[in-house]
Amino acid sequence: MATLVARGARPAEVFTAVADELGRLIGAQASFVSRLDHPAGEDREPEGYVTVVTSRDDFPPGTESRIADFTELAAMAIANTQAEQELHELADTQAALRRLATLVARGEPAEAVFAAATREALQYFGGGIARMIRYEPDGTATLVAREGTTYPERVGGTLRGVSGDRADRDRTADRPTCPGR
Repeated sequence: MATLVARGARPAEVFTAVADELGRLIGAQASFVSRLDHPAGEDREPEGYVTVVTSRDDFPPGTESRIADFTELAAMAIANTQAEQELHELADTQAALRRLATLVARGEPAEAVFAAATREALQYFGGGIARMIRYEPDGTATLVAREGTTYPERVGGTLRGVSGDRADRDRTADRPTCPGR
């Protein structure tokens, strides 16, 4: 478990190792990890549960205190792992902001800054495609940057009929803004 924490393993991986180690610690035949995600809208972290099963009539003496001590240690390890992940994410975000600020400070053209911001967004959110769209007061929108597309798009094309997350491209463009539409 300490090795997992040291290499920055995800909390779920650490929690699974905790369940396995706990099973070995008390001589159980099986240990299970369960995760409970709260309903949408509840602002709480998911909860995890460990179940240990044995065919003995009773666990060895001192099992409860060993489980309590081990669980406290595991909780600290998981909290440290989460904190380290959050720190890495913050550092990555700050680095992206510095890269963008450097472009602005050097006086790069808006198109280069927009393209870089879109590239950073794609890297941060993933998903394969990122677009930066400028919404105009007249209800149209302009595609100012895109990253990760697999087909050619015309940056600077005017969009019309913008509503929510769906927009049709102007008739002069050869592809829809939203694939599948």
